[in-house]
Order: sequence, then C-alpha cells, then structure tokens
Amino acid sequence: MSLLLEVKNISRSFGGLAALSGVSFDVSPGEIVGVIGPNGAGKTTLFNVITGFFPPKQGKIIFDGEDVTKFKPHQISRRGIIRTFQADILFRALTVQQNVLTGLHIRSLGLNPKHIFLSSSPIPKSETRIANEILETVGLTPFKDYMAGDLPHGHQRMLGIGVALAAEPKLLLLDEPVTGMNMDEIRVVIDLIHTLREKGLTVLIVEHHIKTVMDICHRVIVLSFGKKIAEGSPEEVRRNKDVIEAYLGTETD
Repeated sequence: MSLLLEVKNISRSFGGLAALSGVSFDVSPGEIVGVIGPNGAGKTTLFNVITGFFPPKQGKIIFDGEDVTKFKPHQISRRGIIRTFQADILFRALTVQQNVLTGLHIRSLGLNPKHIFLSSSPIPKSETRIANEILETVGLTPFKDYMAGDLPHGHQRMLGIGVALAAEPKLLLLDEPVTGMNMDEIRVVIDLIHTLREKGLTVLIVEHHIKTVMDICHRVIVLSFGKKIAEGSPEEVRRNKDVIEAYLGTETD
C-alpha cells in the first residue's frame, strides 16, 4: 500500500529552542495515528509544519506522493490536508449550517468563505444537502439554525470537525479534539472518529486524553522535547519504559 503522508527528518527551531528534532514517521491510507507527549513536546508545532504554517528548518513533507514542504497553507489544504485547531475557529455570527457550508468552499476558493453569504446568489441545493449530511454525521442536525456562537463548548468542537469534513479531507488532522469536554462529550467524539475510520478516512490526531488515543488509534507516536521517543501500537506504547518515564507515568486521565 502506498503511503499517504511521509514526515521525513523534520526539524524546526524557534530562536535557540529546538521544537522538533529529526522527527520521522508515515501514515497509510485509512489509518488513525495518534501523536502524544507532554506539554512542550512539539505536537502542535508538528501539525503547523505539516499544514504549511511553519516551514521546517530541515526535512521534507511528502503528501500523496508530492513534496509539499514549501507549500503555503492554502495550497496544502487544496490537496486534501485539512485540520482543526485547539481553539474553535468558527464564524460565530453565522448559523451552524452556514459554517458547514463554508467548509465546502475552503479548498476551492482560498479566501474568506464568509463572502459566500454576502452574495445575492442562492446556495445550491446540492451544497445544502451535503452540509445537512455532515451535520447528521456529527450529531448537530437539531442545531443547524442556531448561531454557532450560541452553541455549548462541546457542540462547537463537533462543529469544527464538521467544517473540516466539509472541505473533503484526504487526511484529517485533529488538534486536541476533546479539550475541555466532559466524559459524555468525549464518548461522542470517540464514536464519531470510529465512524470516520469505518468510512475509510485517514486521521492524524494530537491529544492529551490518553484513553481517547488508545481507544481509536492504530498506531501512536510519542514526542518528548521535540524528539520521537517511541512509535507502535497503543499497547506497545503503553508498555514502553521511555514513554512511561516521560509521559504516561504522570498521566491521570
């Protein structure tokens, strides 16, 4: 099977601080891969490098056989790498449905999709249908006419995933998707990711909640101080002495 994502010897520094040092791994189509590590390990920096927000000091990012290392974020998103963020980035004054509709244009327009709703042209019925299907997938159909800013935190997180799905990702990057959620909300996200996996979507997830990662991932990559210290199945990582010392030994979730 061909690889979908290849991260090759990536390094990135900020001033004199090495945020990433020689990190390498790959992701195959249909896999769910987790990235864990203590605060400051380089997880979000890794996502920012993959999505073009930070250029690496060295190394390459190969996506679907193409070197995208020097691409801008909009060029990368157009090729199918779509991410969520730790902080929800939503159009709070638009409805839930309208937010998902913006996702349908993220890859094609490369501009502020809020402009869609300033046009006098009606939204095509086909796009409305797709948006409603995504809302059903993420469990937000009853809230489609709510203002996004009026949703509770957990629903906003789910809406962020819905907007990302609307952009038709080949690879979905989830940056701490269960942050700030209670256990019932976390269970909903876990069930959603299981559903996405069954549909064949490839997912790379950064998350502090260890049980979430262990429940949904085929493989887990562990970073510590910008270096990869372990990689393997959830059970292999759970037993790894270096991982226990660097991270899992202090995890309470």
